[in-house]
Amino acid sequence: MFLLRSLLCVLIDIVHSYMAFENPAEAVYLLASSGKLYHTHFNDNDRDWGHDMIVGSVHLWQLMEFLFWLKRLITEAGILWTFTRIERIPRKPLQNA
Repeated sequence: MFLLRSLLCVLIDIVHSYMAFENPAEAVYLLASSGKLYHTHFNDNDRDWGHDMIVGSVHLWQLMEFLFWLKRLITEAGILWTFTRIERIPRKPLQNA
């Protein structure tokens, strides 16, 4: 049991914290200070559904607090920002049969 507990790490999805009406900065503080924070996933929503909005578009100040504690507690690892570009595939027009 001790080995399993020592290998356990957590991914924080900031949107799920918003949907649960939690403070994501508090979650990152608790996990990072205990050495259990593994990865973070950033986007935004209106606390109703995971709409995958642009990060900081709704909860800008909560994001700033989250990043403050993340930067303060994570010193040996950097923050990696990844952005995904959605490519639209052109469709051919339907032809009459």
